[in-house]
Amino acid sequence: MKDMKEKNDGQQKEQALFQVGQKILLYRPADQKFLFVKSANTEGAFYKNYGPWDLVGGRIDLDENIDEALKREIGEEVGDIEYELDQPLQPLGRVEMQYTRSKVIQLGFLAIYLGGEVTLSEEHSEAYWATAEEALRDELFKPWLKQWVTTAVERLEEKEYLADLKRVQADFENYKKRELDSKKDLKGLLIEKLVLDIVPVLDNFRQATLHVPSEQQDSPWVVGIQYIEKQLETVLIDNGITMIEAAAGEAFNPAIHEAIDAERQNQESGIRNQEKQQKITKVIQKGYKFGDRVIRPAKVIVK
Repeated sequence: MKDMKEKNDGQQKEQALFQVGQKILLYRPADQKFLFVKSANTEGAFYKNYGPWDLVGGRIDLDENIDEALKREIGEEVGDIEYELDQPLQPLGRVEMQYTRSKVIQLGFLAIYLGGEVTLSEEHSEAYWATAEEALRDELFKPWLKQWVTTAVERLEEKEYLADLKRVQADFENYKKRELDSKKDLKGLLIEKLVLDIVPVLDNFRQATLHVPSEQQDSPWVVGIQYIEKQLETVLIDNGITMIEAAAGEAFNPAIHEAIDAERQNQESGIRNQEKQQKITKVIQKGYKFGDRVIRPAKVIVK
C-alpha cells in the first residue's frame, strides 16, 4: 500500500510539474488584425517572464482533446463569438513556459474570427486588436508571441495563394469551356452557311433530273449531274448534316416541317385540317438539320 501511495503521489507531482496548454491567435480578416489580451495578474509569473500581452487560452484538462479545449477556452475567455479553427489543426509553434510551481508546454493555434462581441473574463484586463506589423514592432510583445504571429501570417498568405490559384484554375476552366462553346457555335454557324449555300444547288439538280425524259436517263450528262448531286450530299453528311425525314402519309411535325399549303378536308364547312390531326400528302422540298438544330425545315403539303 505504501508503494502504491508513493507511486500515485509521484504521478500527481509529475502532472503538477509538467502540463500542456494551448493558446489561440484569433485573426480578423476584415481588417487583417489579431486579438491580444493583457493579463490581469500583473504580479504573476507569466506577466513578469513572458510579457503583459498574451493570447486566449489555458491548460488542457486530462479528459479533453485539443479541439475541445480550444473551444472551451475561447468561450470562457472572450465570450460567445463566431469563429472557425484553422484547418488542418496544426500548431503555430510551441514554447515551454516556467510558472511558479510547474512547467507548461504551450501550443499555439490559429482561429478565424467571424463576428460577435468580445467579452473578456476576469483573467484579462484589456483586449487589443493589432496588425502583424504593429505587433512585431511593439517592444511589449515578447519573442515567442512575435514568432507565432509571423508563422500565422505566413500560413494565411499561403492559404490566400492557394485560394488565388484555385480561382485562377476555375477561371481558366471556365475560359476553356466558353472557348469550346464559342467554337461549337461558330462551327454551327459555318455549317449552317455551308448548308444554305449548297442545298439550293442540290434542289436545282433534283429538279433538273426529275424532268429528264426516260430515253435520256442513262445519258452521260444526266449521270454526271447525278454524280455531282451525290458528291454534294456526301459533303453535307461528312459535316454532320442529316436530312429531315418527311414522306407522304407521315404525321406533320411543325418542329421540323413547314406547311406551305393545306388541302381542304371538308369543302362545305371550310374546316382546315390544321385544327385536326394533320398528315403530309406531298413533300415539296427536303429539309436538313445539324444535330438537333433545324437549319431548313422540310416544306410539305398537309391534309
